[in-house]
Amino acid sequence: MRRFEQELASKRLFGRYVAKLDLSYATDQKLTATKTFWVIPWKLIALGLIGLVAMVWIARLAIKRYNRHIINQARRR
Repeated sequence: MRRFEQELASKRLFGRYVAKLDLSYATDQKLTATKTFWVIPWKLIALGLIGLVAMVWIARLAIKRYNRHIINQARRR
């Protein structure tokens, strides 16, 4: 048994990929294989979701603060 490893040149991958093997050995013996796999950068996605949640939370706080400001201005008049 032999094991062949091939690293990908790019480290920023996302999506569905297909790896295809075409191997010739002995006299006109051929071996082919195809492997489909997904690459999902879960750390980057988690960071994006955390950022989105933080922006929504900050927006809610800003809207509440703005509403309080408007109500206080209306009471002064």
